[in-house]
Amino acid sequence: MWEALEEVRRLGHKRIPQSFILLLLQFLRRASPLYEQVTVRGTERLLHGLRDFEVEQFIFPAHARACTCEPGESIDEDWPLRPKWDYPKSKVETEELILRERGSYRWC
Repeated sequence: MWEALEEVRRLGHKRIPQSFILLLLQFLRRASPLYEQVTVRGTERLLHGLRDFEVEQFIFPAHARACTCEPGESIDEDWPLRPKWDYPKSKVETEELILRERGSYRWC
């Protein structure tokens, strides 16, 4: 990641219209240190690496499993997040991190 950001910087670019983070983890319903290491800390490292750039928008795909609902029940952005296991908990923790660390750019 750092090499890619350095290359963008070397080419003289300061503006990044969108940064999209997609973390692919094979998840099981058991604890794994990768949820914290990759999802939370990986996003944190990317946010810190982007601080020197003019980022218009940061996109972080959430996970529906962070919401607890009944089958067939409709949810929206205001639905309470009550994850029951580690992977969706890491997604909620990462969203909270983004809100704290994102700087001035929008996120979705």
